Amino acid sequence: MGYTGKQAKALRRKEEIINEATRVVKAGLQMIQVVEEVVLESKSTQDMSIRVGVHSGYLVAGIIGAKIVRYDIFGEAVMTAQLME
Repeated sequence: MGYTGKQAKALRRKEEIINEATRVVKAGLQMIQVVEEVVLESKSTQDMSIRVGVHSGYLVAGIIGAKIVRYDIFGEAVMTAQLME
């Protein structure tokens, strides 16, 4: 989707960077749309929502928890994206 680190930053062209950013924003907008569709089709009385923030930077990702296992990401870039929601 976005920059994965597989290619050296110095070798990336401007067009690639723009395409990566565009794909990330489109993915966020699609996530919002999917949640809105699920809410409209749901017969549940529970509320469901999503917030999306986009930012770039370094992060750490991993599986946490023993009883309830989940995948999560941490770092300054994650906190900045959270503030941009």
